[in-house]
Amino acid sequence: MSRGLSIRGLTKRYPTHGEGITVVSDVSFDVGNGEFFTMLGPSGCGKTTTLRMIAGLEEASSGAILIDGQDTTNVPARRRNVGMVFQSYALFPHLPVFENVAYGLRIRNLPETEIRAKVGEILDLLALSPLADRLPGQLSGGQQQRVSIARALVYRPPVLLLDEPLANLDAKLRVQMRDEIRRIQRALGIMVLYVTHDQEEAMAVSDRIAVFERGRVAQIGSPTEIYDTPASHFVADFIGKANFLPVRINKGNPVSCHFPSGNPITPGRVIALPHQEHKMIPAGFDGLLMVRPERLTPTDGPAAIAGRVERLQHLGAMTRCFVSVVGMDCELLVDLPRITRSRLREGDPCKFDVASSDVALFSKAREMQA
Repeated sequence: MSRGLSIRGLTKRYPTHGEGITVVSDVSFDVGNGEFFTMLGPSGCGKTTTLRMIAGLEEASSGAILIDGQDTTNVPARRRNVGMVFQSYALFPHLPVFENVAYGLRIRNLPETEIRAKVGEILDLLALSPLADRLPGQLSGGQQQRVSIARALVYRPPVLLLDEPLANLDAKLRVQMRDEIRRIQRALGIMVLYVTHDQEEAMAVSDRIAVFERGRVAQIGSPTEIYDTPASHFVADFIGKANFLPVRINKGNPVSCHFPSGNPITPGRVIALPHQEHKMIPAGFDGLLMVRPERLTPTDGPAAIAGRVERLQHLGAMTRCFVSVVGMDCELLVDLPRITRSRLREGDPCKFDVASSDVALFSKAREMQA
């Protein structure tokens, strides 16, 4: 890949008295120019360390970082020409908005007329022009974050890196700002690498997502691919909600199995679990059926699952049902749209069905993968 960003076998180890601690291990991916690429995962999974190595703020133990075909692995951060937005806004409190944004241009010794033109353009794009003379302490959290983004973008870097940029904002403002970041990215057509632990945030803004697990990339794909066809139990469980039902598998072609109710089903997908996840399948069973909560529908007829409603959570547009299932020790989650929620009450018996195409089977046996 000659244009864009290429990460090849990126690894970060911290030395200790023993063998050392590896926090990023053999990470590889490509990001195209103009793409919004998100690194998603729980705390401590290596996503921020990966971003900091790309920025030049952390030294890579091994691997390569190429920007537009040029190896920048050992290039100092100040010479990489990437923009960085931190979780903390990192604004100069004594400088007004205009000078905070202009700072990067001034240290590059650009002419004053060019500085004013570039800063004015980016302030207009981010709707900050009316605030140009204010100090950071006079701004809201969302306004301060826009200033930090403007400062990173004013010299038009080919890559913009954002490390948990919305973590300090309240829920409503987070939604507004994530949409604003996406709008800006599309308007400028630049490449964005975005780090977050928020699955909804990642799904809403990304062209593609890399899900990190314990320093490695567990899966890369579009939000739809990651959600609908997870490659592992970890990815399925981390992205959205999922039910995992232990089952015994009927050998054959196609592969089939039975719900706890005894009803047979032929899963729409059969996925071989990574070896380290084989322990997720309880003893005495061959696999796990994965069903998303919104794919289960109430029925009065033959049902895949029968049980009793234990709890209801009314979440506005939907109601989440917690169901105890006959033949299972775990609770089943069922998300029902507003129009159907009045049909169920806590303590009611209930039955749910699901289409085969909405069921995935996670299995130990690789030879069973469809």
